[in-house]
Amino acid sequence: MECILDRSLWYLTVRVDSELIGLVRVVGDDCSIIYIQDLLVDPRYQRQGIGAELIRRTLEQFSHVRQIVLVSDKEPAITAFYRSVGMQPIEQVGGVCFVRYAREV
Repeated sequence: MECILDRSLWYLTVRVDSELIGLVRVVGDDCSIIYIQDLLVDPRYQRQGIGAELIRRTLEQFSHVRQIVLVSDKEPAITAFYRSVGMQPIEQVGGVCFVRYAREV
């Protein structure tokens, strides 16, 4: 985990006592594009607003960036969550997304 955090543009953690319970991690150029690479919340703490607050702070931190991109699983609950924090499916903004995985997932 240390390697990916060191190579990130920015990240924010949430801890209870010293236990890590939430993390948002951003990669990108901090000018024209960033990728919200990870949003992780311990299942015991989900549905308490932690993920939404991590996204809110990320959007605030990078409000100067033209494109904020996030790729996630296409599950109804996940899609609903990201819509609730102001993200839109790329089709709604006239875009298309392409992906190439180095190995089969």
